Amino acid sequence: MKKIKLYKYLLSNPIASQRKMAEDLEISVGTINSLIKKGILEKEIEVNEISYREKEYILTSKAKELYQSFGKVQTAVILAAGEEKEFNFPRSFLMLEKESLLERHIKLLKVNNVKKIVVIVGQEIERYEELKEKYNLIIIKNELYKTTGTLYSLSLIKNYIKEDFILIEGDLIYQEVALKFLLIDTSYNSTIISEISDRSDNVYVNIENTNLTRISKDRYSLGNISGELVGISKISYLFFKDMLKELERNSNPLYFYEYALERVSREKKLKCLLIPSLLWGEIDNKRQYNEAKKLYKKIREREDD
Repeated sequence: MKKIKLYKYLLSNPIASQRKMAEDLEISVGTINSLIKKGILEKEIEVNEISYREKEYILTSKAKELYQSFGKVQTAVILAAGEEKEFNFPRSFLMLEKESLLERHIKLLKVNNVKKIVVIVGQEIERYEELKEKYNLIIIKNELYKTTGTLYSLSLIKNYIKEDFILIEGDLIYQEVALKFLLIDTSYNSTIISEISDRSDNVYVNIENTNLTRISKDRYSLGNISGELVGISKISYLFFKDMLKELERNSNPLYFYEYALERVSREKKLKCLLIPSLLWGEIDNKRQYNEAKKLYKKIREREDD
């Protein structure tokens, strides 16, 4: 809905010119002008004349209520294109009792009213056909999955998505509460972090006033560690477009999307949502898979309470 898209934009960019709005939102200038005129007539937009060439577009409470009703994120992207080293099939199909890792992601998203789900995969794309039909998924194959990183995989959605989305690393297992925190948070861009643990291959974060400032896998490179990046984020379309620019500027094909989050967050805030005692883990190898099966039982017990 173009109107909701525009209103969300105005909440953070009230002084942008109509030409700038059109460029950022990929909507014609004529449509932007028409939506603004209609918004003024319907008392959803008020205009403050700053100067002859500059105007401030202020959303009224009526418009904000409309945005809150219809502006919920309903799209998700699952990164599942990593090369398998310890398993002879995609980790997405590792079983957690009666459901696969990927199917758990899908069910959690569906029950939280996420309607459009895109999965970026690497090897054995044919394995995904059954789930694609069952849940109406969009499956995108990264043909270069052996030689590219997660940011390149993420970039492959650019022809499929023009809206905000939830981004999930496919090798994760986590409590549903992490997803709920993201969906009810009113920030444009946010990511889940947890308390510091003794896991291997952690991604540590430093935050200031709840916003991300630095990311590092070396805990000693951060002056102050605020928590660990879980791998579940809410990304606005404008933030995503800036992440694509980071990929264009970087010559390293193995560039991780987490570092693009950090770079873009220097201009667009990325809120870090700390969930105390969150149960979560990742599966990169057989040892972690065995741990994940035990963790899954604890998660189910906690979610069933």
